[in-house]
Amino acid sequence: MSEPAKEDSSDGRAVSDSIRLVAFQDDESPVAAPPAADQTAETTPAADEKSADDAKPAGADTPSSDAVPASDDQPAEKPAPKIETFEEVKGRIADELAGPVARQKLSAAINEATTTMRRYFNEKSIYESDIKIGKEVKAPVRPDFKALAKQLGMDTQQIGPHDELSIASELIADSFEVGTERFRRGPSFAVMMYGVRNSQNFIPKQQLFSPLQTADDQTGKSFVSWKTDEKLAYMPSPEEAREEVILAIRTQEARKLAREAAEAIAKKANEAGDKPLAESVPSDKKDFLFEELGPFTWMNSFGFGRASMGNVPQLDSVGAEFMREVFTNEIGVAGVAPNQPERVFYVVRPTAFQPSVEELKRRFLQPQERMMAMLLGNEDAGAIVRGFYKSVDDSMSFEYDAPEEE
Repeated sequence: MSEPAKEDSSDGRAVSDSIRLVAFQDDESPVAAPPAADQTAETTPAADEKSADDAKPAGADTPSSDAVPASDDQPAEKPAPKIETFEEVKGRIADELAGPVARQKLSAAINEATTTMRRYFNEKSIYESDIKIGKEVKAPVRPDFKALAKQLGMDTQQIGPHDELSIASELIADSFEVGTERFRRGPSFAVMMYGVRNSQNFIPKQQLFSPLQTADDQTGKSFVSWKTDEKLAYMPSPEEAREEVILAIRTQEARKLAREAAEAIAKKANEAGDKPLAESVPSDKKDFLFEELGPFTWMNSFGFGRASMGNVPQLDSVGAEFMREVFTNEIGVAGVAPNQPERVFYVVRPTAFQPSVEELKRRFLQPQERMMAMLLGNEDAGAIVRGFYKSVDDSMSFEYDAPEEE
């Protein structure tokens, strides 16, 4: 159903037109690296309903930073520029040099795949129209996805069947329809596939075999996909739903056990004081211990007043609850943070926050920073308003009658 394109050789950063100054030095004295931003944590998954292999370790320790809050009537002093060695920046320079070429090749591959899929969709539509009027015509040949993906250097995968809830477990579910500009995306993949019909929005569902381009800006992945089959919603019989009901019950019970196991590890780690988290982890979980993870951010800002949930690519689908537990906990205190689908329950212990609280307060004194903070609540405010409208519709038994799709 979906074809994720391979990531380009860059790390997804936009290419800068600025000049980078690099210092070469022969002495053995280390040059202080610039303080990494935001968050460092050590974490281990306590239990996993399916497989603990979903999470993979990576990361590095980052030091905390000190800052002096500025007064209202005195502008804050700008920090002196940091000097980095060539060894520290050569990887980023290589990425920036290779990035434009890699993105150009990726775009060409996606366009070719989309063109091939679109051609089949058009031929199939004409064929079905001819059949309806009694015309004898030859059916178009469906493209060989695996061969096309191999030719274009892309990965291909068939997923499903899924409903609007279960699709969230797939990697492609975090992608959005490609817009005209980076970070200006359309509806999510799930919305495009299943459509939306309410008093506020009407987005028709994706037609069978109509190609769709989506992108996940957090992971830097691009996708070309189409829907190969669909079944209208219906009320299954008890016999048909039996396996799903059993799985749902077992999953709920497994989550309880996973959380209890994680809480036991967190309690043991907190009682151990300053001892490493590894000493509190059971021997059968040692392979899933991530002692140096980060830095990462709770929210990422893009555009004016817009932000998206941060990500820890080494872990399995972290979400809002994970970030809230990590960033609201105290340094050195272990807590339990499940991932978004609650497949894995992590024991997390923050080791450093950057920038410091004093630095954040100093930044908040700047008018522009306060304006950005005020705008961050617009999305939540909009959701509250939409929820109010829906409650009124429900209380009045109002139903939105959308036009039937052809």
